[in-house]
Amino acid sequence: MKVSFAVKLGILMIVLMTALVGSILVYFYQYSLQTLHNDLKQSIGDVTRTSAFIFKEEERDIIHSLKQQLHDELSENYLEAVNQFSLLEEGSTELLLTEQQSQNLHNTLDFQYIVQLLRRVQEGSRNRIRSLQLLPQTNVLDDNPSRAAWAYLMVKVPNVAPEQALIFLADSNYEKDNFSEGGNPIGNLYKAPAFFTLPFKGQIGVADNWYTDEFGTVLTAVVPIKSENGEVIAILGIDYDVGAFQDRIEKQKRISWTAFAVSLALAFIITGIITTWVSIPLTKLKSGAEQLSKQDFNHRVIIKSNDEFGVLANTLNQVSQTLGEFTSDLEAIVAERTAQLTKANEKVQQLNSMLSAENKHLGAEVDNLLVLRQKFMPHINSQLRIGDYELSLNHLASRSVAGDFWQIVTDKEGQKLLFFGQVSGGGLETASLTLQIQSLLQYQSGNIESRLRGVNQMVVEQSKLLKSQFLVKLQAIQFEKEQLKVWGQCEDPILFNQGSVKEIELYPDNFVLGINNKIELKDHLIKLQSDTHLLLYSSGFRQALLKLTNRSQDFKNGLELIQASELRNKTAQQLLEQFGEQPWFSDFASDISFLSIRRLS
Repeated sequence: MKVSFAVKLGILMIVLMTALVGSILVYFYQYSLQTLHNDLKQSIGDVTRTSAFIFKEEERDIIHSLKQQLHDELSENYLEAVNQFSLLEEGSTELLLTEQQSQNLHNTLDFQYIVQLLRRVQEGSRNRIRSLQLLPQTNVLDDNPSRAAWAYLMVKVPNVAPEQALIFLADSNYEKDNFSEGGNPIGNLYKAPAFFTLPFKGQIGVADNWYTDEFGTVLTAVVPIKSENGEVIAILGIDYDVGAFQDRIEKQKRISWTAFAVSLALAFIITGIITTWVSIPLTKLKSGAEQLSKQDFNHRVIIKSNDEFGVLANTLNQVSQTLGEFTSDLEAIVAERTAQLTKANEKVQQLNSMLSAENKHLGAEVDNLLVLRQKFMPHINSQLRIGDYELSLNHLASRSVAGDFWQIVTDKEGQKLLFFGQVSGGGLETASLTLQIQSLLQYQSGNIESRLRGVNQMVVEQSKLLKSQFLVKLQAIQFEKEQLKVWGQCEDPILFNQGSVKEIELYPDNFVLGINNKIELKDHLIKLQSDTHLLLYSSGFRQALLKLTNRSQDFKNGLELIQASELRNKTAQQLLEQFGEQPWFSDFASDISFLSIRRLS
């Protein structure tokens, strides 16, 4: 399903605007909430700190006296009860005294006096101040409730850390009533939150957040009450009703959500306007492009604006007009070009006829030349025995008329000499030079070195005469009992049998013929064991093996070449037939020649 660009643009704009507006509203809501919360905590802390100073020196002495009376009422095993209580969850309460003990302390003048002071703290936070009198216990659900829902004094339990438990000394709402069924009597243990321990370190403690129960939503602050010597004799705690503040927070949240909804609606409206503004010209441009692809060059895109869409429409119209004008004259152009191509084709056919005739003539000449060359290569593709040695001479000629050759002659002492080599290049000149070398080797007298120097002299003179550099690689082999003497250079010969392969390096002591008139020759003695072969081969044989085995890199050594040829397992004739059957051989530029010399058992 394809989605248009206008829809994609609209979705992108809605997502971006929603994310932007939402992020801004969330940030300002969280910032405002945190700021209001911090200000509220600061204000409640200040009010609680100020309320602590309602207790003057005399009242603090009374607090100390009441605290001592509470301690005197504790049983001998109170520590066990406190240790068990410290295991309870935070906010738990449990009466450490008996009800009678608590009632007796409630009836004391010191307790009632402290309770009246705590109720005065409550009274001062009402919206409507009442007359000064003995104050009864109030209810947070009254019509004119106190903002300070609870005011109380707490002290440490003797020999017990504040973190384990605190004990109530007095509470403004200590009595049982419909609002507080259990009341909060003196001697009530309390598992306080962590901030309740701060006043014992001389600091004010304020809860991190308010909590809500069936009586309302309050935020607690506690401050220390110290004696003249700086000892913390009690802590004053006040639970402030922050329900109105919470309502303001909820109202602010509703306003934020309303603003977000309005912004989202505006985003949809603006997106719809922009999408419409973009989609109309895009639709026209799309229609124009489709008509152009259908070769309707009379269609025009009508966009009257001067913006990018207008420029695109004018460009598309110009292209349509240009293509229409071009196609109107296309038939005439095609007819003219067809006539020209017809004449050119006729000329090409005439040339092809001429070339075919020439090729037949040249093909016949090449065939005659190849036959002539094979007549000058004795014992071609056959075997010959010379003394204790058996020779296999194998050759596959290239249609490109390359320069592989060999010659077998008899010297004046009646010994057989074998010459094997190749002339660089290809064609008639290479074939002519090859025949001259074979003739010179056959009819020239003298030893091997003189014959090689004679060939070198002739190649140098032919190069000067024809103004073309000819290079000849030529090896000469003299057969002796149990060893062969080798002169000259071609591809390095390889000794092999069923168990081993050895490549013989000749290059350092012999050079290519035809470079200059002076050459230095050195013979190499090669001992040939029984049933061991000496392989002589041309560069064309190596290249053909590479193509036959689909190798992209040359052979690293003689062992790889022998393995590729499989000459230890197949005959030379089988290998030649395999070369000739390859589809690439008809265009192969080099002759394929290799000679195998085996010493008989």
